[in-house]
Amino acid sequence: MPSIATREAELLIEARWVLPMSEGLPVLENHAIAIKDGCLLGPWPIDEAHKHVAARRRLSLGHHALMPGLVNAHNHAGMSLMRG
Repeated sequence: MPSIATREAELLIEARWVLPMSEGLPVLENHAIAIKDGCLLGPWPIDEAHKHVAARRRLSLGHHALMPGLVNAHNHAGMSLMRG
């Protein structure tokens, strides 16, 4: 979780729901994550995020669910091997 110091980030994403891919699959309401150098920071409640993150850009998703850590591994490699 966050330290007292403010962190710089490229982007702060605020969402109505954050669904981290962690044990127990918690549903966090009104939370935010930050992105710095391609890495995820957080999650924090939105008010806490404003205290701990100085972001260049902010994206507010008031009616969306954010699923950080979900990797879409869907691909068509298997089907291409079965062709011809």
